[in-house]
Amino acid sequence: ILGMIGLAALAISALIALAVVVARLTGTTSVGPVGAFALFSMLVLAVTGVSLFNLGATFNYLVALFHNRPVKQGLFGKPLFDPPLDKHFWWMGLIGLAVGTLIGLVSLVLALEGWPASRMWFYYLLSALVFLVGLQFLISWILMRVLEELSQRDRLAAEDLGTAGG
Repeated sequence: ILGMIGLAALAISALIALAVVVARLTGTTSVGPVGAFALFSMLVLAVTGVSLFNLGATFNYLVALFHNRPVKQGLFGKPLFDPPLDKHFWWMGLIGLAVGTLIGLVSLVLALEGWPASRMWFYYLLSALVFLVGLQFLISWILMRVLEELSQRDRLAAEDLGTAGG
């Protein structure tokens, strides 16, 4: 259920991002109070969505520790991805960190070149969103690999001792 809630939050965040792109392409160059709140919501929903999705995936590994077997719950009761999406979190995280940093640095250069703060805040917000989501993916990947290794501990010990069932 955490994965579905996370996916819903990410979908709403993506819709807000799409609305921003459409507004910008149609000539809108400023945002009012509702637009600013929508952008804030986009950030919060994206980070929350990734957090909840990662938490759901992490729970699968935690449950595997106690049941001594892999647990593959998936979003809709069965896994959607093979291999599981969490196996790709490392490169997704690195890309997020790199892109977020790049957006932030380009924004800083533009600000130092004279672009007004009223124009730059959105890019700083976008930089923070992408960087934080990338960091979450990377941290989650590390955590899940450690939990995966721990869940195999008993089986590997039994194999080493020659006591594995068979």
